[in-house]
Amino acid sequence: MEFFIDSCVLIGAKRDKWHKLARPIVEYIVEGKAGTGYLLDYVLLETVNSLLKKDEPDVAVDALMDLLASRFLRLIVVDEIGLRVAARLVSRYRGLGLTDAAIVHYMQELGIEYLISFDSRFDIVPWLIRIKSLDELKRYA
Repeated sequence: MEFFIDSCVLIGAKRDKWHKLARPIVEYIVEGKAGTGYLLDYVLLETVNSLLKKDEPDVAVDALMDLLASRFLRLIVVDEIGLRVAARLVSRYRGLGLTDAAIVHYMQELGIEYLISFDSRFDIVPWLIRIKSLDELKRYA
């Protein structure tokens, strides 16, 4: 299975209101049981910046290094074309932010329909399958 992952899941794995749902999902991914995941550089920055605000710098830096070292996650750097397409998608899918729209663009470009996210704003995208729990992830993996 191939999937994208949103920052709310990565942040939640460390702490916040999503912790109980997010931690087992991220552990499943880290164990290589979910397949290949993709995250945007924007998502990585959101994750690290959020953790810097909530925790000690070591927590954020450790999360960054863990994500970069993962054999099961691929980092996608948003380029100018991706940014322009994402900007158009913000208008098409009202309620999505620029990072969310960039996720949608790269999912579409790579032909990936699965997104691990707790953010219901993605539900506006008709072809996207949002995975919200470990049970759902296991079902699709």
